[in-house]
Amino acid sequence: MENRMSMGKISRGSWQVVSARKYWAWLETMPRIHSGVTSVLAQMKKYIFSFAIGAGPVTAIIIPELSSTRTRGKIMGFSFSTHWVCNFVVGLFFLELVEKFGVAPVYASFGAVSLLAAAFAYYFIVETKGRSLEEIERSLNLKA
Repeated sequence: MENRMSMGKISRGSWQVVSARKYWAWLETMPRIHSGVTSVLAQMKKYIFSFAIGAGPVTAIIIPELSSTRTRGKIMGFSFSTHWVCNFVVGLFFLELVEKFGVAPVYASFGAVSLLAAAFAYYFIVETKGRSLEEIERSLNLKA
C-alpha cells in the first residue's frame, strides 16, 4: 500500500515538472509582441493583490462594525449595491474618460477620491478596536 502511495506522489510530481517545463517552453516561444500583454497581466495581478489587502475589504469590515444587528442586513445590502453600481459606472465610462482627458488625469481623479475617502475615514469613522457594539452605538449617538 505504501509503495502505491509513493508511486502516486512520484507520478504527480513528475507530471507537475513536465507541465512546468512545457509552460516555460511555451513562454520562450511567444513572440516579443506578447511581452506587453504579459506585463499588463502582471500589473493587473499586482493591483488586485494590493487592493485585496488594502482598500478592498474595507466596506465589508467597517459597515457591520458600525451597524446594529437589527439593521445590519439592510445596511450591508444597500452599501454593497451602491459599491457595485459605482464599480459598474467606473468600468462603463473609464475608456471614454481616458480618450477624452488622458490616462494621467483619470488616475489623478481616482487618487483624489481615495484621498478624500482616507480623510473621511480619519475624521468621521470611530475606532472600534476593543469596544463592544453598545459602546460604539453610545459614542455614535453622542455625536448625533
